[in-house]
Amino acid sequence: MPFAIQLFFDPASDTAVRSLWAELASTEVPFPLRDSGNRPHVSLAIYGELNTAVCAGLLSSFAETRSPFALSIASLGIFPGEQAVVFLAPIVSSSLLDLHRQVHQLLQDTGTLPSTYYLPGHWTPHCTLATRVPAHFLSQAVAIGLGMSFPLPISIEEIGVIEYPPVNHLFSFRLAGG
Repeated sequence: MPFAIQLFFDPASDTAVRSLWAELASTEVPFPLRDSGNRPHVSLAIYGELNTAVCAGLLSSFAETRSPFALSIASLGIFPGEQAVVFLAPIVSSSLLDLHRQVHQLLQDTGTLPSTYYLPGHWTPHCTLATRVPAHFLSQAVAIGLGMSFPLPISIEEIGVIEYPPVNHLFSFRLAGG
């Protein structure tokens, strides 16, 4: 099963994204994340295999040196394809890109090569709203996403790892640095 390294939101931002998931679930749009067991997040890396014990130790130490930080969700996006992904996109800052690069360097020997979509220089930061959306449902999914007030300020408060599918939250650590 794959593993994902994820950044998790503050409670208010978590609730705002979950409300969009619930609205998508109440319509005919397939594959909202509401029932996935996952939390609203921004994924930093996806690994096919991961030494979770080593990863937990490294991420715990990493979290102790990092403070919570702000992001601004400023737009809605689509990863195109036969089964599209609709997502919320944060403004990309140099500090977000630096954190992403640092996590990849930190975890470089803990698992298989991460998915190329998540490598530094290839990564599109995003918070997924719906996955595997057929083309005839895209306009409905986009309309629901556009119902959110932009920009949405969020605070990143935790870093953690999940295994999926199904989603199993393995561990997470509060960003507690100063």
